Amino acid sequence: MDLSSSDLELISDPNLGDQVMGMRFNGLNIPQGATITNAYIQFTVDETNDENPCNLVIFGQDSDHADPFTNDVNNIANRAKTAAAVSWAPPGWQSIGDATAAQQTPDITPIIQEVVNRAGYTANSSIVIIIEGTGRRTAESYEGSSDGAPELCVEYSLGAPAYDCSALSANVGDPCDDGDNTTLNDAIDNDCNCAGTPTACTGIGDADGDGVCADVDCDDNDPNITSQVGQACDDGDPNTFGETIQNDCSCGGGVSNVINITSCSRVDHKNDDAEERENGDVKRGDKELELAVDPDHGSQLIGMRFNNLNIPQGAQITNASIQFTVKKNDNDNPCQLTIYGEANDDASGFSGSGHNISGRTGTNATVSWPPPEWTSSNDDGPDQQTPNIAAIIQEIVNRGGYSSSSSIVLIIEGSGLRVAKSYNGSSSEAPELCVQYVLSSAPGSGGAMERNKKAANKRFPATSLAEKNSLKPISAIQVYPNPANDRLMLSFNSTFEGQGRIQVINLEGRPVLTKERAINPGENKITLEELSLPDGMYFLQLFTGDTAQSARFIILRE
Repeated sequence: MDLSSSDLELISDPNLGDQVMGMRFNGLNIPQGATITNAYIQFTVDETNDENPCNLVIFGQDSDHADPFTNDVNNIANRAKTAAAVSWAPPGWQSIGDATAAQQTPDITPIIQEVVNRAGYTANSSIVIIIEGTGRRTAESYEGSSDGAPELCVEYSLGAPAYDCSALSANVGDPCDDGDNTTLNDAIDNDCNCAGTPTACTGIGDADGDGVCADVDCDDNDPNITSQVGQACDDGDPNTFGETIQNDCSCGGGVSNVINITSCSRVDHKNDDAEERENGDVKRGDKELELAVDPDHGSQLIGMRFNNLNIPQGAQITNASIQFTVKKNDNDNPCQLTIYGEANDDASGFSGSGHNISGRTGTNATVSWPPPEWTSSNDDGPDQQTPNIAAIIQEIVNRGGYSSSSSIVLIIEGSGLRVAKSYNGSSSEAPELCVQYVLSSAPGSGGAMERNKKAANKRFPATSLAEKNSLKPISAIQVYPNPANDRLMLSFNSTFEGQGRIQVINLEGRPVLTKERAINPGENKITLEELSLPDGMYFLQLFTGDTAQSARFIILRE
């Protein structure tokens, strides 16, 4: 047994002959019985000393929870193997550091499915993969490079959550709205009905006998008018939402449904900014970005990748720019730069492979930039800001496969020289992309943000509310208490599992609060505490993958 080798030889060791190789993967958090749709292991080349033919067989350890490896003799070979096995005849590994499709196993779904189907398996279990065979390919181990160690990626799906009341997508006791403002504490009862506790108009009055108390009936002298002051209504204008019945029984008081949002993302990883020289060599890890001629190596391409922008697919981009910070004032004039994006649904990080920037497909949209001279180190003002590149961002977010969780790559080429700080030079002063966009939405109490669509009635009966949300990964959000003070509760049901991003924006479209929370299948309850927001109306947005839900709430402090 060798637990500390700097590489993994699959399978033939030049000095010791054929061997069995094992890898243990932790923290996968795959639920027991989940349906596996795809799985593979990604290796990184450590050496190019291939021995052919190379024919490998991949197994899993047939165990509820695989133990770590020890120095005991045959500690890998003696482990029980899965019945499922996958053959792999990898092509030649030609370049050290490669981590491409050539270093990726075939789909090993049957192996992972067999393990997670075990009755004793749990989401906290570890999984061991075993490889044996003939020939040799040499990969990085954890001891050789923790960043280049083998990585197991698994895609899976879960069934819809089970509800007490499946027709309502709700459980007994869940809050609801029975459509009757004279009831309190509306909740789903044991018969799967939405029902509240009745109240009387005693001491208030009901002159027209329509069952609506005088203090809320906008016309208590006409039994045919049962509208209540403050009740949600629709004034027929698709560009407003939030209308209520006014004191004169008219429908009004709505606000514009166009929400202006600004989202910024700074390069946040060492492999997310890079330079490509004229010969195709890609350089990562430099402390500066030379736009666009390296004094020692000539013209080059600059690539930058921005993550976590959370811009919904198809959003209308109104403005976008990249802000740089001056590393040094080594200007070479004239300086004429061209900016374009990568035409990709979800751009990947930069690798050390040759032509990794120039080999990417560019957007049709481009923007020219003749920056003025950069005279002082650490400057990050208008002179270091690109022109509006909204056209480039718009082309990317309009792609059919783009989602709010996608990453965006921007590329700069040209002549002359301006020297900016990179992520490795200063992570807090790395290039930052800021995007302004608008969403046309009608966020009622738990409404989904859907472009150019307005609900005709913002008080849905319980049945139609369930039907409306049954197709969404996240159901409508209930927020309470509303109005709130310094504490707000969220309640919703989900078929999604993973991280969700909660954002609160004010009426000016500015984010005032951002939180990350774990989302689990089934019922979710999230508490936001110590809000410290001024009195007023706010919109809460919950982003999960390419889905966004929103709810409106009010802060009212006594």
